[in-house]
Amino acid sequence: MDFVPCSMNCTFCSFGEKWHVIKESRHVTEEEILESVRRYAAGGTFHSSEYGTPEKGRLSRLRCFPVDRRRRVR
Repeated sequence: MDFVPCSMNCTFCSFGEKWHVIKESRHVTEEEILESVRRYAAGGTFHSSEYGTPEKGRLSRLRCFPVDRRRRVR
């Protein structure tokens, strides 16, 4: 998963280039994501959300991630 500024600049999303929130682009591995989810779950978090932009062309793959991660974290 990429953690990069997005050219769509949606008003509800902090990933927009206009907002200058993301200072450095980077790729987050599946294992890094799972480790974060495990930490949050261990701390009592029971819900998480993921967002993807259509321009990336990966929405069908992203839709599978939450279910797969839930299985892998348990």
